Amino acid sequence: MSAVFLVIAAIAALYLARCLVIARQASRRPKKLLTEHEPSGYYKANWLKWQVFKWLFLTLLWPVHKRIYSLIGQENVERISDLHRRGYQICFMSNHDSSVNVWMPQAFFWLKGYHFLAENFHYLIGLQFFNRHPFFWWGIRAVPRTPLVPPTMVNWILDNRQDLGLQVFKEQHARINAINGPAKVVVAEKLEQGLCLLLYPQGTRQRQGLLSSPNELLLDLLPSNGKVVLVPVFQSGGYEMWRPETKPNPLKFWHKITLVIGEPEFMEDLQKEGLAISKTHQIMPRKASVILLMERIAALARSIGQEKVCGEFNVPLTERFPKKELTTSAV
Repeated sequence: MSAVFLVIAAIAALYLARCLVIARQASRRPKKLLTEHEPSGYYKANWLKWQVFKWLFLTLLWPVHKRIYSLIGQENVERISDLHRRGYQICFMSNHDSSVNVWMPQAFFWLKGYHFLAENFHYLIGLQFFNRHPFFWWGIRAVPRTPLVPPTMVNWILDNRQDLGLQVFKEQHARINAINGPAKVVVAEKLEQGLCLLLYPQGTRQRQGLLSSPNELLLDLLPSNGKVVLVPVFQSGGYEMWRPETKPNPLKFWHKITLVIGEPEFMEDLQKEGLAISKTHQIMPRKASVILLMERIAALARSIGQEKVCGEFNVPLTERFPKKELTTSAV
C-alpha cells in the first residue's frame, strides 16, 4: 500500500507542478468578458487525472472516514439507487459554502460503497472556474463537465452594458446563448444516459456560509420529461475546512463532515406545489419552486441542529410572501 501511495503521490506532484505553470497563464485571461473562443458543450473526463485524484483522496481518507465522515439518510440513498436503476434521472441539489462541497458527495458515495453513483456524476461548471480560475479550471478536467455562463457573469455584463457599448453588449449576449443553449441540451442527453447531475441552487459559494436566495432559472436547465428526480442535500463542515476566498486550513483537514441526503422528489411535483402557492401568494411559480427546494435543504440543516445557517429559510415561504388580495366584481 505504501509503494502504491508513493507512486500516486509522485504523479500528483508532477501534475501539481504543471498546474502552477498553467495557473500563471490562466491568471492573465480576462475575467468577465466572453471571447469567441469560449468552451461550450460536453467535455469528457480525463481518465488519468480522475484515477490519480480519486485514489489519492481515498488513500488519505480511508483510515479516518468512519470517524470524521457521517452520512445521514442512507435509506434515501437506497431509494435513489433504486430509482436510478429504473431509469429515472437523478439531480442532487446541494448548499454551497465551500470548495469542499464539489467533491464531497462523490467521496462519500465511494467510501460508503455506492460506487456506481460516485462514478456517474456530471457537473455543470461556471465559466469563472471552467477556464478562468488559476487552479480549479485545470483540476476539473478530471470529471465529466459542461460549461455554463453563471448568473454572476451575466449580471456583470448586464450592469455594464452602457460602458460596453451596444455592439459589444450584443456580442456578449450572443455568446451567452451559444454556451448556455448547448448546456441545456447536454444536461438532457447525459441524464438520459444515466449520469447524475450535481447542482447548487445558490449558484456560487456563500461567503458567510448561510443559505441564500436561489437562482430562479435553475429548473429551466432540466428536461420536463416526468423522469427528473430532485434530491436535496445538505453538507456541513466544509465551510470550516475551506472558507470561500481563503486558502484551505490544513489544521481543519480532518474536520468532521456531515452529508445529509433528503427524500427524492419528482421535479413535476415540486413545480405543482410552487404553482399552487403562486395562486395564493405574491410570487411567481418558477421562483416559488426553487425556494421550496431551498426550504427542503434548510429542513435537512435543521435536522442536524444547523438552524443558524438557514437564515431566512427558517421562516416558511408562505409567511415570507404576502397573500394575494381577493378581488370581487361588482354585480
